[in-house]
Amino acid sequence: MSNPNQTLEERIIAKAMNDEAYKQQLMSNPRLIIEQELGRSWPQEVEIEVVQQTKKKVYLVLPPNTDELPNQELSEQQLEAVAGGVGAEAQTTPFCAVVIFSIAVCRR
Repeated sequence: MSNPNQTLEERIIAKAMNDEAYKQQLMSNPRLIIEQELGRSWPQEVEIEVVQQTKKKVYLVLPPNTDELPNQELSEQQLEAVAGGVGAEAQTTPFCAVVIFSIAVCRR
């Protein structure tokens, strides 16, 4: 049973570390796994790459350049909805980016 306090990232990593077939599918077709876990499609223009660190190779993931982020200015209608509380008429287009930064250093 999954922990309701786990993030999507934590849930996927835990499952991959306990299920070799799931891990192999995640590494070969991450879009499929992410879409299954989210229960919806992932934007086609957003590429997903899964890599696994080793004791001899560590990955450092930098966030996107600010000029590569979408313009997130709100319309007047959206600003009014936020100022007065979000109503059913407020429409937003969320942008979701996952940036993973974890380095484990082990000394013996």
